Amino acid sequence: MMLPSALPIVGLHAATQWRVPSPAVRAIAVPSFVLTHLALWAVTGLPLYFAGLGLMVVAPRTLAYVTAGVLLVVGVRDRGSPSPGGSRGAVTRIVVTAEHSSATWFRPRPH
Repeated sequence: MMLPSALPIVGLHAATQWRVPSPAVRAIAVPSFVLTHLALWAVTGLPLYFAGLGLMVVAPRTLAYVTAGVLLVVGVRDRGSPSPGGSRGAVTRIVVTAEHSSATWFRPRPH
């Protein structure tokens, strides 16, 4: 899943390397770019993966209420801040069940 989305930028990086005068630098430019990309994904992805494993041991109902609480706090905190569209705040609908929690943000329509 990660490779197909990264191929266009890898191809673009490879295409920009024709101006590099040294063939040795050109030969290592794309592999070093790919390895850096993979390293950054690992640095961000592995902690989140292990956090996800840790969350699997939490009861679904507890996790749903904790998630809803976080969303509620964020929604209340951000309610008065201007949105990028220029309108003030958004209405948040938070749905909590024993199986899952979700939040839907509704932006007011301009009149």
